Amino acid sequence: MLTKVGFHRFHLSFTLPFLLYHVFLIIPMAVPNNISQVYLFLQEEEIPVGKVVLSASRAIYLAKVYAKRGVYSVTIEESPDPSLEFYYPESLFNMSAKNNYFSINTHTGMIKTSRRLDFDDPELEADGCIPNKANSLIKVFQRNNLFSIKTASYCCFSLQIASVREDVLQLYICIGDVNDNAPKWDLKSFDRTDFGHEKSELTLKVPENLQLGNAIDLPPATDLDSGSNKAISYEMWPGLPEFEMAWNATTSKLYLVLNQELDREVEPTYKFSLIARDGGVEPNTASLSVTINVQDVNDNDPLFEKSVYFVTIPENTKISSQIIQVKAVDLDFGNNAEVTYSISTLTDPEFGQMFTVDPTTGWVKLAQELDFETHKQISLTITASDRGEPPRQSTCLVEITLTDVNDNAPKLIFEPGSLTNFALVPENEIAGRIVAVFTASDEDSEANGETECWIKFVSKNEADFVMKGAEDENEEEDEEGNGKMEVHNFFKLEPMALPFEKVPAGMTILETIKQDPDQRLNIKELRWTTPLRCYQLSTAAVFDREAGRKYRVFIMCSDKGSPRQSTTGSVLVRIQDVNDHSPEFPTSHFTIRAAENHQIGVPLFTLTAEDPDEGKELNI
Repeated sequence: MLTKVGFHRFHLSFTLPFLLYHVFLIIPMAVPNNISQVYLFLQEEEIPVGKVVLSASRAIYLAKVYAKRGVYSVTIEESPDPSLEFYYPESLFNMSAKNNYFSINTHTGMIKTSRRLDFDDPELEADGCIPNKANSLIKVFQRNNLFSIKTASYCCFSLQIASVREDVLQLYICIGDVNDNAPKWDLKSFDRTDFGHEKSELTLKVPENLQLGNAIDLPPATDLDSGSNKAISYEMWPGLPEFEMAWNATTSKLYLVLNQELDREVEPTYKFSLIARDGGVEPNTASLSVTINVQDVNDNDPLFEKSVYFVTIPENTKISSQIIQVKAVDLDFGNNAEVTYSISTLTDPEFGQMFTVDPTTGWVKLAQELDFETHKQISLTITASDRGEPPRQSTCLVEITLTDVNDNAPKLIFEPGSLTNFALVPENEIAGRIVAVFTASDEDSEANGETECWIKFVSKNEADFVMKGAEDENEEEDEEGNGKMEVHNFFKLEPMALPFEKVPAGMTILETIKQDPDQRLNIKELRWTTPLRCYQLSTAAVFDREAGRKYRVFIMCSDKGSPRQSTTGSVLVRIQDVNDHSPEFPTSHFTIRAAENHQIGVPLFTLTAEDPDEGKELNI
């Protein structure tokens, strides 16, 4: 039985050997044992089921025609002329194969796929697709952070086709890789990864003290294609001067090599895109966003805003008051940048007990009462420490100046100490006798420590000890001779002009005066550079003991602060009696009446006389 079919003309075009542009046939130069060999290269990597890949009759015909011409690439195109016909018997062709990927129509010789072909299918080789090992060489190219791995491979199925004319065709249907897969990353298998929200993001942590030349692992990309299509080039965009890419062909690992030292305080984060590009004619690319977070190392000391802080406070500042705030900044990160404050052991222990510092805020607070007269200047050393391991420290000085507050009253010291404030003055002695010498001092400073003294009032015979104001100083004494007297008429208080600048250590004022023969020279007020002033109390009148036996002179001293502080002291002056009076009878004429029988020896009359001097009446 003959079947009428359309005859297909072949339009053949030749190309250079092994340059694969279309579907082409390779006809070997020698065809032994009447067996023609044809290599058919499919132009697609994935061939669906049922697709016609070749006509056996055409392949056999071409093999015979060109068997003696060498190896050529042949492009087959069907003729557009439908008038050509020929007849052939049933079952013209049969095919033997070790796989079930292809089937042949025994009448027409059309070879079709019976299974889907995919070069990237890992089972393809196991099912009889013989790989081509000759071109599976690897080449590595390096240029400006660009790395390429080039490979070439394909595999062929061997089919033997026999025709009724006893022609035998050894047909090799070859399938090569087509660049249909883009590179991709499997970040889950990468140990040093912190994933972002997207799989195309990679975050790496790098310590800032990483040594130059050290390598940082990068995940390599994979491509399911083969050959040159599987070759992957890597590019870092934009390029960073701190890093350089490196590829280890032995371990097939990709690295970043550190070229410049890192400093988190200058640049905490680096970002770039890692671009993977395969080796196809029209390459596929994939991009991985890489973020490098520079991990802090405790390599910075806390730095104070000032090396020395100055503050002035009054001495009566209340306890727990905030004095001054110190502040230090650490350029590190996290615990390495957390700063705590403390008073350094370099501080004088006495000063260290007077103040505290808040460990978190740096506020220096008062812990004890201050005294300007004890310490006018206080120096604290404050330490700032971070929480790194080990911690780093720095120090600053806090210079505290105290200002005086008028919190001290003047002090009166009578000299010499053995006389205290008691004096003896002979009556009838001329005015000007020094009855007391004392110093007035105030521990405060400036106006608060400047003293002035005056006689507040005088009490005669100690009948009046009630303090009275200076405005009453001209009030006369009462008729009975007791009470307040006019102060200027009896005593005079003057500052002493001393002929020396300093009192020698261990000497009293009076002893020093006695050593100077001209001690009465220039008696006037003397303004000292120190708060110490010396006064002398002297008599301003001639005393009559019979008019007053003793006088208590009340002296008030005040400073010039605001408000003023004052102190009152007293000097007891006793008047020594002088025998300046004769005894006196009550009358100059006495009349005595006596009885004629008055007994002998019996007192007839008592005669009395008085002497106002002290103790004289007992001796009359």
